[in-house]
Amino acid sequence: MAYINSKGKGVKHDFAIFNALAFITAIIGVSSAMYHVCPNQTTSRIDMYFIEILLGYYSLKLYQSRVPDIRAVYYAPAIVVCVLGAVERVFGGSQLAWDFIAGFHLSFTIWVSTQLFFLGKVAMNPWTMVRECGTISDKIQEMKDRPEFKYQAGFFGLGIVATGCIALTAMKGYWTEQAMYNVFALSADIVIYMCYYIITKCILRKEKMKTHVVVTMVASFLTWMVSFIFFFGFKNINTSVSPAESRCLNKACIGGFIDGHDVWHCLSATAIFLTNVMILLMDDDLIDTPTDQTYF
Repeated sequence: MAYINSKGKGVKHDFAIFNALAFITAIIGVSSAMYHVCPNQTTSRIDMYFIEILLGYYSLKLYQSRVPDIRAVYYAPAIVVCVLGAVERVFGGSQLAWDFIAGFHLSFTIWVSTQLFFLGKVAMNPWTMVRECGTISDKIQEMKDRPEFKYQAGFFGLGIVATGCIALTAMKGYWTEQAMYNVFALSADIVIYMCYYIITKCILRKEKMKTHVVVTMVASFLTWMVSFIFFFGFKNINTSVSPAESRCLNKACIGGFIDGHDVWHCLSATAIFLTNVMILLMDDDLIDTPTDQTYF
């Protein structure tokens, strides 16, 4: 594992995660091209699975920068997406499938978040977790002395409540496509954790972001926002209905040669690039700070 802070200064970067982000980004492009060249049920939504993994690893990378070691949970985003994808493929859009998806999503989020918040690590073995939970009361007493504890507790609770509300919408039949649900849920998780990260960094710890980081962050946010508007708001295809019904959603191309989905691809590719750069440069202001003083 190669860290950029070889001299013990600055936040640590595990470039294995950046390698994974680069690989996933390439796979998204290839799988999306496969569907657009040969659209069918086999190639449909393959790129969405990798977009979901990408969103999960964004949150993971931000968290990894500010804790000593979380290698045990590196594969968690892939596990979640694989399980949910398998349920979708086997059971389709039945209510039973949606109930399982919502329950699994909420349970897994509570399981992982509780361990990361109280223990600072994740034990995927349930028996190990039960044993570790015996030390939570001691951990809380230690954490109460930290100035950011109440903010951490607040965002921890907000994340659980938000996840519960999103899961409830799935159980109530609000969503028709699982990929949309997954992207929305993971995006909400990232937004919540990013808000916590910025508040802790800039307000509680009085750390000042570099100008180029702020510019990149704003550009990334705006690009993602506009791309999601095209993704969710300009639907010109529906793979869950017959081809004839799907064609009824077709719209005129923008400028005569590009449609809303093409705009989504262009904007999302730009947003992914900006987000990768932002995460890499986020803590440039701490480049001369001892690494053990950068942990949240």
